[in-house]
Amino acid sequence: MLKNVWTRDAHGEWVRTDAEKTDRSHRYTVSADSHMFRCYSCFQYVTFVKGNEYLVSHFRHSASETNKDCEDRSLVYSSGTYSPQGQANAPDPLRLLLDRNRVILEIGFLPASAAELKKAIDANATISIHGSTGKPDIYRVDYSRFAPHTMCWLHLPLAWASNFSVTAKPAGSIPKLWSIQRTALSKSGNLFDCRTGRRVPEKSDVVVGEEYYLLCSRLTYLRARRSIEVKQIDIYDGEWSLYKICARKYTDDAADFFFDLHFRLTTEPADINILWPPVVEDDDMVNTNQKNLVFLVSGESDFEAFPTYGCFVTSNREIAEHERIVCIKNTCALQMVSASRYNQKLRSLYVRPLEAVPEALPPNIHILDEDRKPIAENELTKLPKNGVLVLNSDVDAYVDVSDQYGFCYRENLVFGTERRITDLKYGMTLTIRQGQDIVRTISIKQAQRSKGRLGEGVKWSGKMVQFPRRYAGILNQIDRSSALYAKVFNALQTGRIPENGLKSLIKLLEVDRHVE
Repeated sequence: MLKNVWTRDAHGEWVRTDAEKTDRSHRYTVSADSHMFRCYSCFQYVTFVKGNEYLVSHFRHSASETNKDCEDRSLVYSSGTYSPQGQANAPDPLRLLLDRNRVILEIGFLPASAAELKKAIDANATISIHGSTGKPDIYRVDYSRFAPHTMCWLHLPLAWASNFSVTAKPAGSIPKLWSIQRTALSKSGNLFDCRTGRRVPEKSDVVVGEEYYLLCSRLTYLRARRSIEVKQIDIYDGEWSLYKICARKYTDDAADFFFDLHFRLTTEPADINILWPPVVEDDDMVNTNQKNLVFLVSGESDFEAFPTYGCFVTSNREIAEHERIVCIKNTCALQMVSASRYNQKLRSLYVRPLEAVPEALPPNIHILDEDRKPIAENELTKLPKNGVLVLNSDVDAYVDVSDQYGFCYRENLVFGTERRITDLKYGMTLTIRQGQDIVRTISIKQAQRSKGRLGEGVKWSGKMVQFPRRYAGILNQIDRSSALYAKVFNALQTGRIPENGLKSLIKLLEVDRHVE
């Protein structure tokens, strides 16, 4: 007897039903050929068998179905379990990005707490993505790639998408919410939200008017539907096809199109949102120490929490059709709340206590001269030997080199490799950054003469030439009360200067910047 059965409501949407409800509204058995009832587990049409004095009313699959791969035929649904990773069978994050004609897939890792991330880094943990061919992609867990309380995405080659696995070493070192059990893409079709790029879990809701990417095998045939907009996107791949699809309005034909893809079209999708306390809901994480939490569960869905023994529901009240308010008592331990349907997690939030985030120590940047002598100071009054500095970083970073006129160039610092910065001169500054954070700054200071001394020996004669604006900083080295200051200031205003005057100023500047 099938338990997970759908039928159309008065508005044409597919909604849940059961044998007891159907028995009251139907006097006779209804064949699967009537296309009136569908199994939510395998999405096939099913038969309603009217009961009698010897048999209770029930739903069953047709014996003539060639595909008998339906979990509802043999499995008894339970209330769910809480896995060691804390996932409770929730959808694992995966997203699709489109770079012109190239499809980019990325595996997501949910935000980790600072303590969990530090534990993984101290254990030298690594994440490996194994494909069907070639060597695995191995990522070291460090602060340059993973950050506390932030979602991280790792690249998944499209050639591996239908057959890949994820492993972590050493075992038990990674954060609880980092799922290792991953769901590979199906060749028959996978939906991705065009706005966020995130994969839509199978058996979930899709919304009328929203656009989705459909990634499927090139051998997949899409039957044309009047009510569905389908646009094929050319991509550089021989095995996959990519489409952009959208149901502009709800029709039976559009609903059947998505149901055939194992998704439910609706105008009111299943969702769960926190109403109290006011918190920032970021990457499905809710960080709070409040004892009483209030959630709004909407759509054709139920409320579930994991672990079940750690969640105390104080109120579960329906306020409108397909809308309910759920209040729970927070245990200040990691738990997951979900809008679910037949034990299928459609939308999940992770509740965990606030933590005092320790101040992360800056990464080590080793700076040496050409003789491999370490340089500890941040201001150099002498040029390094041969104008060379050697940089070695414990993380992936980059260095910006600038002079008194502004930015010159950027060099990448790769973990475990040396980078030589050459042709250094007085007045240059090296700014080492990790992301947007400045890790260290080294300046090669320009020895300066006292103000007023620059006025000695300046010849103010010759034909008038253009005065470049880049020499405006020379005013800072001239006594404001001197006649030369007034001449230079006037020259900057007009943009013209006597030729000999410009040569004298340039010469004195060059001499002045090399005085030790």
